[in-house]
Amino acid sequence: MKDESDAINKYSSSMIKIPHQWLKILPLLALVFLMVSLMGDQRSTPTPAQKSVRSATDSHSGHNHKADAASTPAEGSKGMDHRAEGSQGMERNAEGSQGMEPDPVKQRRMGIHHFNEGNRFLGQGQYDQAIHNYEMALNHDPDIHEVYINLSTVYLKLKDYQRASQTLATLRTKKPDLPSLHYNLACYYSLTQQTDLSLEALKKALDLGYSRIEDIKTDPDLTQVRQTPGYREWSKTF
Repeated sequence: MKDESDAINKYSSSMIKIPHQWLKILPLLALVFLMVSLMGDQRSTPTPAQKSVRSATDSHSGHNHKADAASTPAEGSKGMDHRAEGSQGMERNAEGSQGMEPDPVKQRRMGIHHFNEGNRFLGQGQYDQAIHNYEMALNHDPDIHEVYINLSTVYLKLKDYQRASQTLATLRTKKPDLPSLHYNLACYYSLTQQTDLSLEALKKALDLGYSRIEDIKTDPDLTQVRQTPGYREWSKTF
């Protein structure tokens, strides 16, 4: 028993002695520690409102990507061209309602754009698209004279001689001394078996400065007029 009591006394003497004043505030310290722990857990756990905000943001982001993909127009889409031009027309109407005139420089630029697009489609043999773009070019700027020339060329290729004649007649009121106007008139007259008028138009084209002699000699549209004695005699002069 003596050995055991000595061991207990030694153990008691080796224990940390806590001041009596600290023992009184230990329960309060434990309560504060518990409250701090609970607050930390609440911060790390997202609330239902926070979850819904994240979800809405993610879904909105995805919707924007889908909208961008759907609104990208296909190149060369005729319907899309109509919609684009329709929106520009609405803008022009809005400007007109405010007493503002359309910007002629912008209209000229858009006209040239459609003229170039029409030339591209003409070169590819897509005549409907070429006509559409030439008409849009004239809607923007009716004074781009080359558009009438190429539009009449398309109509001649389609054998729509009435519209070809109307197109050239319109150009004649705007630019009567344009050499290419009279060349295309010669083609129209030759294709419609009016060889005398075709020869007169060819002579007029050269008098005004038309210089592509090789076209006159080889253009299939001028086959009929080249077979006439009047053309053969005249062709000796160039």
